[in-house]
Amino acid sequence: MSPVEYTWRDSELRSPPLRVLNGMGARLARLGIDLPSLVPSSVESAAAKEARSDDFGGDSYRQPLEVFLDACAQEADLTTFGRILITKMLSGALANRIALHRWALAHPDVRGERINSPWVIVGLPRTGTSLLSLLLGLDPMSRPLHPFGATLAQECVSLFMYDIRTLALETQAHVPSYARWLEQADMAPAYAQHRLALQTLQSRQPTERWVLKTPNHLWHLEALLAAYPDARIIWTHRNPGPVVTSLASLANAGQRPLTWRSDPRPTAEEWKRKCVFALNSAVAFDTTSEEGWCQHLHYDLLMADPVGTVGNLYRSFGEEVSDLHARRMEAFLLHRPKDAFGRHRYDPADFGWTYAGLADEFHSYIDRYQIATGPES
Repeated sequence: MSPVEYTWRDSELRSPPLRVLNGMGARLARLGIDLPSLVPSSVESAAAKEARSDDFGGDSYRQPLEVFLDACAQEADLTTFGRILITKMLSGALANRIALHRWALAHPDVRGERINSPWVIVGLPRTGTSLLSLLLGLDPMSRPLHPFGATLAQECVSLFMYDIRTLALETQAHVPSYARWLEQADMAPAYAQHRLALQTLQSRQPTERWVLKTPNHLWHLEALLAAYPDARIIWTHRNPGPVVTSLASLANAGQRPLTWRSDPRPTAEEWKRKCVFALNSAVAFDTTSEEGWCQHLHYDLLMADPVGTVGNLYRSFGEEVSDLHARRMEAFLLHRPKDAFGRHRYDPADFGWTYAGLADEFHSYIDRYQIATGPES
């Protein structure tokens, strides 16, 4: 049976009740009534109500919250449903921040937990980061985050939500001004929340080593290493053409149900710009850093020999994969469902691009890391 294929167009909002809701919201907006409010204090109040406390453990989240909500109001063209989802997402993240702070106050010992030599995967999305994090997480001495079960690892990007400094927000709304603010922002407060969350989790379920992954790290490598100076960093590389095109499609799929905008090109161009910025910044960091600060891993090598690739990574850090870890990886790969959630189809022509043109735009990165740009399956 052939897997179901989907594109960004399939994310169109089709629910009759939600379309009615958006229509009612549009009529109110013409009267100058925008609901729900995109005022920061409204989100803060909702978070405090949910958490039953207004102690956020500091106010480092406030500026990014203000910048993001202003960008939503000015740039995202959100529907009423979009405004509801975005504000609910923000208040939920801040409620989690309050809960984390409350737990740390009640259990001060958590701040003494040492986060030793975590595996940190920093490649762009769609470069094999998910598969690699799953394989590393099968090591019985390591621990990834697990929201969906014992073998499916979550990106640690969710922990950056506690300080409202995360790329995840840009998958939900077209907010270029927030993106540019985030690229220059001090990420130390976000990494402080990230670290405290890991310490808290580790205090109740100990582990020798964490497995962390999110492209968020690639935009802020200096901040990452300041927070985790002994991190085992792996930078995954893949032909940027399919990567950027897939990202453009996924970002449009995420935003499409929440916005009145139908043209996919502004979001696509913004994510292409973001990838250029991230890669240029990371290459500059790589150029000036000591050799061995990270391990470079090509996507095609990982796909061709996943278990062997993990073994090579362990040896690069002076260790060997255990027999149990190897057996777990083999079993996972043998039984891993292919295209279990459908097959994502994307076409650069949807956004006014060609793969040849994208290869030219990213040629410096491609040449530096000797990345193959041929057709991919």
